[in-house]
Amino acid sequence: MPVPKLTEDEWEELTERLTLYAYGKLARLYWRGLPLRAGGSVPGGVVAEDLAAEAITDTIQGTRVWNPQDDSDFPAFLRSVVDSKVSHLAKSLENRLSRRSPAAQTDDDPPIEQLVRDPRGDPQTVHGNQEAADNFRAMIRAEILGDDLAEGILNCLEQQITKPSEMAVLLDVTVEEINNAQKRLRRKVEKMMKAKGRKV
Repeated sequence: MPVPKLTEDEWEELTERLTLYAYGKLARLYWRGLPLRAGGSVPGGVVAEDLAAEAITDTIQGTRVWNPQDDSDFPAFLRSVVDSKVSHLAKSLENRLSRRSPAAQTDDDPPIEQLVRDPRGDPQTVHGNQEAADNFRAMIRAEILGDDLAEGILNCLEQQITKPSEMAVLLDVTVEEINNAQKRLRRKVEKMMKAKGRKV
């Protein structure tokens, strides 16, 4: 079956959304024994952009067949293709048997304060090494599991997408919904930091 007829702008937006979705899937998993942000390496050096592009290309070429009669939601179909590709990579022998050492912390590693911002506009500061920061990110992900919008915002922040208007477009929601989800995310983070005795 042919794919939907989309404009160039619509294809670009769909690709950006699919790339963000793919990043979220990769960020939830361990790659060669490490989380993605701690230096985990996806087999073949695959990145989110690759997965999005492959899902679209496979569908256009007919390797993956979209049937609008069974599934009218084309973006959802592409997300399912990404899911399949990520699952295949995660279960691959290369991913299960090889292990990497944590990457050394460098000055250009993005700090946790870029991920979660204080309601007053000041960055939250989390002191410690990169491993501690990565563990904290993993705890945030565990805490917001099931809150798809909060997870989407975290994915955006990790990709340096910080404007609520841009997030709203990529996540297909209103700016107001983004703002409300950011408040939920901040409350969760502040609660976690207080529980660990950190100043907020």
